[in-house]
Amino acid sequence: MFLAETVMLFYLLCASVEDIRKKEIRVLYLLILAVFLFIIMYVSGNGPAVSGRLAGTMPGLLLILVSRVSKGGIGMGDAFAVLGLGAAFGLAECLSTLGLAWFICFFAAAGCLILKKRSPIPFLPFLCIGFYVNLWLKYGSIYFSGR
Repeated sequence: MFLAETVMLFYLLCASVEDIRKKEIRVLYLLILAVFLFIIMYVSGNGPAVSGRLAGTMPGLLLILVSRVSKGGIGMGDAFAVLGLGAAFGLAECLSTLGLAWFICFFAAAGCLILKKRSPIPFLPFLCIGFYVNLWLKYGSIYFSGR
């Protein structure tokens, strides 16, 4: 599972840079990631059961619906990234990552309101930080020490 989590973290980091610079996320890269993660988890035999993966897609599907209803208030790329995260790692990991991301994003949004900046905030960097913190809480300092 460690390899799959590292691949996901690398994708989130690269996509975060793209989200900050271009304000868009290429869904094609996410599809390539999904295939790669599926192969890793299939070969290793690790990861949540199929029911856990299906349950893990619910937050992403809900965000896709919110994106459609809000006409892009939440980006479709962000929703697909959450969908992929949940499908790969299950509902619990997806919700904990999403909760951490929203918590951190709340403070960034509050800072923007205080500074009276009205530009859109890219969400994927917060999802990346949330996933990283989630891994740190799960494994301890392994991602910090490089072991």
